[in-house]
Amino acid sequence: MTREADLLLVFGSSLEVFPANMLPDIALRAGVRLAIINLVPTPYDTEAVLRVGHKVGEFPMLAHRILDQWMLNDV
Repeated sequence: MTREADLLLVFGSSLEVFPANMLPDIALRAGVRLAIINLVPTPYDTEAVLRVGHKVGEFPMLAHRILDQWMLNDV
């Protein structure tokens, strides 16, 4: 399934523990885009199309604020 995805979302993982640390590499080799939401850096940060350095629990509010701002600017 990882190879067939359009986007691999990583939430709250350092990507240093097996087997989760293998998924980004599998996805990237298949041309799948990678997005990482994690407080600390990961080995795949430079490969990700999106890197958000926040606690996972804070991400929904952050995303809501960003989307609200984006919608206001798009009007």
